[in-house]
Amino acid sequence: MEFEVTENFYKYSPWLKLWEVIRGLLMLFYVPIAYGKHLIHKKRGIEEPKPREQDVWHNHIEFDTYSLESLALSNDESMQLLESETLDFPDWKDWDDSFRFLLKFRSQPEIEALNNTFFDEIDLNTEIGLFLIRINKKGKGMTLCLLPSKKPELIEVAKLKPLSWIMNPVESGTIELLGFGDKGKFRTEIKLTKINSILNKNEV
Repeated sequence: MEFEVTENFYKYSPWLKLWEVIRGLLMLFYVPIAYGKHLIHKKRGIEEPKPREQDVWHNHIEFDTYSLESLALSNDESMQLLESETLDFPDWKDWDDSFRFLLKFRSQPEIEALNNTFFDEIDLNTEIGLFLIRINKKGKGMTLCLLPSKKPELIEVAKLKPLSWIMNPVESGTIELLGFGDKGKFRTEIKLTKINSILNKNEV
């Protein structure tokens, strides 16, 4: 399986920084509105999404040849990992959600590469499989990985900086990752160069 990786960096303008400050101040007015909306939903019996349960294995996704479960680490375990500086977490100076749920994965049948590894909770399910972001040891950054839908294995796709990333599909066989740093935004485009043969022949 071959990938074409394109990386770009876009420096933030001073106006964008100013807008972030203004947006933060506006959030102070939004909090009571959101709380009022919560009370109205509760009174009407509308169920709101519940936060993910921690330290419990949940079915994550099922493919034809294997199934995947995920576990969200408890807040205490996550903080211990963060404070121990054993993993390359996003810098606290970076924008937005610099620290989200840490996930563990396991599969049936077993994929050994998933053992003793930690992933960001952000993933992207595509026609060729599930993209995940692995958090590596300190100084090793992050790695974009793929769990193919046709075969139980973990494929390393691209090295990433330790940032808060968002993944989006662009077109068939292509996804983009947006990483937010203190001085600018990183955009990484991942294109699978042999997607047609893979989808048509059911190969990975």
